[in-house]
Amino acid sequence: MLRAAQQAERTLLRGFTTIRDTGGPSLPLKLAIDQGVTPGPRIYPSGAMITQTSGHGDFRVRSELPRDPSKPLSAFEQVGISAIADGVDEVLRAARQQLMLGATQLKVMAGGGIVSPYDPLDATQYTEPEIRAAVDAGR
Repeated sequence: MLRAAQQAERTLLRGFTTIRDTGGPSLPLKLAIDQGVTPGPRIYPSGAMITQTSGHGDFRVRSELPRDPSKPLSAFEQVGISAIADGVDEVLRAARQQLMLGATQLKVMAGGGIVSPYDPLDATQYTEPEIRAAVDAGR
């Protein structure tokens, strides 16, 4: 977080007064800037990327499967990089949670990725009803 604060100040000094973070753990940095703790640009954060199991934002290793509600979230979920949500109800919950934490828009991982460990680039992931749930939460 100290390095993020340093980079935020450098970003501001380069003339960027407002930035949009399209997914990741920028909510604490936004709060620190808003409270005057550290200088930086105005941040419009997405919060954690909402992804499905084995989707573009699922960085868990195979030993973390199957998902067990009685165990802690993965490291990536704990720090706010991703939120794993399967099905309409979970996507709606994940979207609402990111908005509650301060997200101004949502990042939904709807397709595959180049650097994703488990999904090819052309993979269609979330169903239309799941994407609609995220959109409905963001209205």
